[in-house]
Amino acid sequence: MRKLKFTIFLLAFALALMPVVSLAGASRVNDRSNDRSATRLTAAPIGSVESMEAIEINGNEAGRQGLLWNGDTVQAASGASAQVMLATIGNITLRGGATVKLAADTVSHAMLASLVNGEVSVSLKPESAARLEVAGAGFVTTKGAQFRAGIRDGQPIITPISGQVMSVGNFALGLYDKEIAAANAAQQQAGPRKYLIKPLNLGTNTEIRARSTRNLQVRVTDENDRPVPDAPVLFLLGGGGANSGNAGTLAGQASLRATTNSQGVAQVNFTASETSGTSTKIKVQVEGTDAVWEGTINVISAQVGFWAPQNALPIFGVIGAAVGLGAYKFATRDPVRQTPQVDTRTGGTVILP
Repeated sequence: MRKLKFTIFLLAFALALMPVVSLAGASRVNDRSNDRSATRLTAAPIGSVESMEAIEINGNEAGRQGLLWNGDTVQAASGASAQVMLATIGNITLRGGATVKLAADTVSHAMLASLVNGEVSVSLKPESAARLEVAGAGFVTTKGAQFRAGIRDGQPIITPISGQVMSVGNFALGLYDKEIAAANAAQQQAGPRKYLIKPLNLGTNTEIRARSTRNLQVRVTDENDRPVPDAPVLFLLGGGGANSGNAGTLAGQASLRATTNSQGVAQVNFTASETSGTSTKIKVQVEGTDAVWEGTINVISAQVGFWAPQNALPIFGVIGAAVGLGAYKFATRDPVRQTPQVDTRTGGTVILP
């Protein structure tokens, strides 16, 4: 019975590793067949990265947010961590100063990462696995694993949090350099990927009442009308004329970054000022691309509530007049004499007041 349970465990464990193990042999298979049609690293962004301080992508400063492509090397600023979001794979947190080279196989839901220095924390989605290089050693994980990886004194340090992380030998696995080159070449031949921004609750002229807050939403799609998740989107106010600075803010700022969700939707809150008649231009752009949408926000008078002073005073005046009239009539009413009912059988005398 114990042997049967152990056999079932090994079978389940092997099935969990199949996507990752298949990745390990993919490069050798491609070398033998020289067939680039089987490449699964597509010429498209694999995710995005953001930080509170400027990050570097492939050795170039990229601001605090940017898109990532297969084969990109990301370095976090020494004083701040960086968050990497891979749309279909999972998330990676780089500690300050850490550097990692990334790629993603979107078909088998596998992350390929080579840690150059520093420490990272990885959280994979339930359907995704990972293959790692850390200090020349190779590792593979089960699906949905969470772990930390680092390099100390030239040695790999792996700390599993959930799931399994297995060593596959002290040798460099490589990061599919040929496949990455093929994907990049295909991207260059196809030209820059086109994105479209579709406003969901905005128009070219949007009216928002003074002192109110409106949630602004846009959807980012690709040229095939498919939503683009994890895309960095910049909302920017300005250019509305002399009064544009008084029209309102985005969470107290003139510009605000947001990241699209799984449906490609990015959203921010606009709070209008108390000054009606003002306006401001709003520009929405997918960072690192030429995808732009522009419109105008006009601040109009705040809606008057029923009990606002301009309504309440006349209403209370009418009520007061009605109450006063009623009191006057009560005080000046004519007395009504009541005729008592006399029972003639008693023969009594009735004295009226």
